[in-house]
Amino acid sequence: MKLPLEITPNPLVTSTIELRFTSQIPSNSLFPAVYKAFLDDLPKFELSNLPAEIKATNPQFKYAPDYILSNENYRLSFSNSVLSFEHVAEYQFWKNYFPFVSKCFNTFFKIVQTEHIERIGVRYASVLDKTESASQVLISVPSVSLQDYNQKFEHHRTIIKVDNLNLLLQIFDNAKAQKKEQSISGVYIDIDAFSEEKIAPNEVVLKTIDRLHLEQKKLFFSLLKPEYIETLNPKY
Repeated sequence: MKLPLEITPNPLVTSTIELRFTSQIPSNSLFPAVYKAFLDDLPKFELSNLPAEIKATNPQFKYAPDYILSNENYRLSFSNSVLSFEHVAEYQFWKNYFPFVSKCFNTFFKIVQTEHIERIGVRYASVLDKTESASQVLISVPSVSLQDYNQKFEHHRTIIKVDNLNLLLQIFDNAKAQKKEQSISGVYIDIDAFSEEKIAPNEVVLKTIDRLHLEQKKLFFSLLKPEYIETLNPKY
């Protein structure tokens, strides 16, 4: 399948890359060196708004970042157990996003010592604005065949295996989001592509990120009807 390089309007509302790891150095000890290393490229700084006592007592926040650095395009968030990347403004496309991630990855793990990355995740979520139902845009709407019952699609969740990678796919009807101070609504497609193989912080991690991005992109476009893709003005 030929994949578009660009679609307009771009339906993305989330484009997050997350690396989970373990370091014995407390976050507040890491911060001065990380901040200094990224000061030129990511000059804006803010603290996480998650109280430390909640993070310490609630396991679901184990990988929540403590610090956030950003510029006009990108955001880098980190602690002693997680490094993540997001877009601040319009999506800059993979040809720009991936080199930024690669550069930051190499800089960060020269400072932060860890034996391995525990989880690599690439999550992209989109709201297909002004769409009314999954059947309008999807080649096939997931359903359970039950006689004598009427069905109305609302939510689908499944994990797809591709070799040693996992793709958590979620689809919702009638989702709402804010984008550039504008409310959008429609079918929501969320793909969290991830690997839980333990990998030393080296070039293999970057190759895995690149492949996860490709697999989630292939899945996203394989879900959509060709005629709907054409309404997004694809550029190849």
